[in-house]
Amino acid sequence: MNVDDYLQRPYTRILESDETGGWSARVLELEGCFSGGDTPDEANRNLSEAMSLWIEFQLEHGYEIPEPIDPATRWDEEDAPAARREAAPAA
Repeated sequence: MNVDDYLQRPYTRILESDETGGWSARVLELEGCFSGGDTPDEANRNLSEAMSLWIEFQLEHGYEIPEPIDPATRWDEEDAPAARREAAPAA
């Protein structure tokens, strides 16, 4: 697979507004792949470029690229902290 093949896969994009009025964007499955912008559209476009560079780096260095999470098993990001608490061992 090449970079374009990976970019066509259904990775989970998360867009969030920040306290400065801008937007941050990240890919749930691709650790460290993030970007931002002044608008959601700009953040999403910038994230596409970041994904391309992230995937290109991984391929050039022989690193594994994670599979997209199955949409049927994704949880809402707002539920993620509660899910992590439930999965964490009792102290």
